[in-house]
Amino acid sequence: MSQQINLYSPLFRKQKKLLSAMALLQAIGLVVLAVAAFYFYLSAQNSRLEVRLADSSRQLQNELEQLKVHGAQQSPDTRVKLLAERRKKLEA
Repeated sequence: MSQQINLYSPLFRKQKKLLSAMALLQAIGLVVLAVAAFYFYLSAQNSRLEVRLADSSRQLQNELEQLKVHGAQQSPDTRVKLLAERRKKLEA
């Protein structure tokens, strides 16, 4: 009976490198691409929000001006003067 002896050591097998230079570069490239896409998305969203902010500020200024005009017309002093004028006209 002959016996076989395996002289081939597992150390001599070609081992697969999981973190090769090419795989590492590809992973870094993918991360850079994802960060760039996220940056452009956020900058576009920021631009839209700046436009909305400008519109809201303009609308707020218009409403404040209208409130000042309306408040001046409805102030107690003005109402007293208007009522006094109406009373004089009605008595005359």
